[in-house]
Amino acid sequence: MSDPAPKVTVAVITYNHADFVREALASIFRQEVDFSYELIIGDDLSTDDTRAIIKDAVAKAPCPVTLLFPEEKIGGAANFEAVHRAARGAFIAILDGDDAMLPGRLQRQADFLEAHPECSFVAHRVLAAARAFETPLYFQPATAAPEIGTAEDLVRMGCFFVNSSKMYRRVQNAPLADEIYDNIDFYHHVVHASTGKVGFLNDVLGVYRTNVSASLSKLKGDRLQGQFNSTLKAYDRAAELGVDPTLARRFRDRYRIKAALLSQKTN
Repeated sequence: MSDPAPKVTVAVITYNHADFVREALASIFRQEVDFSYELIIGDDLSTDDTRAIIKDAVAKAPCPVTLLFPEEKIGGAANFEAVHRAARGAFIAILDGDDAMLPGRLQRQADFLEAHPECSFVAHRVLAAARAFETPLYFQPATAAPEIGTAEDLVRMGCFFVNSSKMYRRVQNAPLADEIYDNIDFYHHVVHASTGKVGFLNDVLGVYRTNVSASLSKLKGDRLQGQFNSTLKAYDRAAELGVDPTLARRFRDRYRIKAALLSQKTN
């Protein structure tokens, strides 16, 4: 007989996070919860010691752990998809391998989704930090977001939360569009928001590392264009899924202009 499904799956994506992943995993194991959870980690063939550190860090994990370690590089989007497809929990909590949870995150978000069946996911405020978590820079977002928002709010505000702060219902785990981009966060948020409200906890429940190499301001060439294309596709998808087309088009055009200006600066 197979083990009963846990209430929450924590989904961790890693690539060359040797300097950070031990603390990311420790922050998960420090969570105090009144439910069962599992941890699934997908590593996209890191070239540093990420995999060895992960194996050591999970040796005494307080929860079931699944390691997805492909023998060839599959790309960020495919890695994300593999981990999330393997999830068994009713709720899926996302954490990138260079970020960290603060105490209470998993319990607060699971309780919120239980209390708000109208919400397809819930995110939270984070403390943005530089290389070391001990050097905080600012709270994100800078202003409070609505506790219960809509897909229209997401279109207007863009990503007013970081991906590592999100917990969503596994039943919302819909496949991506035919073309999978390397930068898929906003696209996923739009798809999830089309089937329910967007919850937001104004408390700081995580730490987000700001100066990773994949930040938008540091991307160039094909990777930068891939980020632009993914976001533009998200606005198109929002209109397809019920957001007012005029609203989606207006904010798509704003983003396109901003992206064009950034592309000129970085090329």
